[in-house]
Amino acid sequence: GPFLGFWTSFEAAAKLGFPEIIVHGSANWALAGQSIVKFYCNGDHARLRRLSARFRKPVLPASSIEILHAQSTNNEVVFEVLNGSRDVAVDCGHASIVSAGRSE
Repeated sequence: GPFLGFWTSFEAAAKLGFPEIIVHGSANWALAGQSIVKFYCNGDHARLRRLSARFRKPVLPASSIEILHAQSTNNEVVFEVLNGSRDVAVDCGHASIVSAGRSE
């Protein structure tokens, strides 16, 4: 697809109505994954089998984010990421994990 540039170019971000560049959605998604691995997998990234989500709202570089997650079943975690305005920036988050010592 076309390069949009609002992650790296102040001019491109302004043309799209953003007050400044925004944090790439994949970065917020990755931070959520890191939090899930730390909390549910004891830091063992090999236990994370799948990570999916939908990007909804922008996150500005100087703002904080809040990652909310809950284990829905033994092997499933749901999550969302809130931006500095407490809008949902990443939703429909879903992580599949395996128990320690299992290779499924």
